[in-house]
Amino acid sequence: METIIKDLPIPKEVIEVQEALPIPEPESGGLSGGEIAIAIDTSCSVSQPELDYIGGCVQLMCEELGIERVRICYCDTRVRKNSQGEWWDIYDISQGEDIEFELRGGGGTEFNPPFNLFNDFSDDVEEVSAFIYFTDGYGEVDADLEPVVPVFWGITHERHYHEPDRRYIPFGEICPVDISGMHS
Repeated sequence: METIIKDLPIPKEVIEVQEALPIPEPESGGLSGGEIAIAIDTSCSVSQPELDYIGGCVQLMCEELGIERVRICYCDTRVRKNSQGEWWDIYDISQGEDIEFELRGGGGTEFNPPFNLFNDFSDDVEEVSAFIYFTDGYGEVDADLEPVVPVFWGITHERHYHEPDRRYIPFGEICPVDISGMHS
């Protein structure tokens, strides 16, 4: 996967997410590291090739910003554990680990479970500087689940690229993710 990632041009959505995240770049004398949390919508409308493409974009973004750790959870109607029985997959980018997104689930869509996991059932999130939720945008989240870190919605479906109906996504910033590049 590493050679594929290095050959990818940096897509505009990676640049947009980089510009939106409140993480100073290491060469500017700011944070040289940090951690982000990512939730992946794994409902039946998401495919493994889409996850592979987005995973490559996230890897590039982390390398560009100097992010050291990434925690990832997968959710359709509930958060899905990994094969070790853990809720979060943890990748140590500073140690050269490559991010690999995995399709888990395949049912409907609920946005609340990852925020519940982050807010109420994760004791080690004090180093997390942002929460990114990759989804096609078909779903809703309760306003009272907004975490204390900035939230960015990586929306993959054009219909939801523009400001969402705030009744369904009441917090966070929308960052369109154009996955059409995965077909070129």
